[in-house]
Amino acid sequence: MYRGNIKIKRTDRTDLLYLLELWNCGESMKYVGFPNGLNRSMHDMELWFKKIQCNANINHFSIYCDGIGYCGETG
Repeated sequence: MYRGNIKIKRTDRTDLLYLLELWNCGESMKYVGFPNGLNRSMHDMELWFKKIQCNANINHFSIYCDGIGYCGETG
């Protein structure tokens, strides 16, 4: 059982590389219907980030765990 601290923070530009790796990973993304990943570029991530920043109805968060680092995302 993991007993470290979990931090959930609003996604910012520093999280984009982690999201890019996650979204391009077929092993992770197969559970949401993308067995080959999303094949995104950093440019795609920047465009996506600008869109969510301009929309007050979208909340996106990055999840970190002590001793592990980036663990995932939620919206």
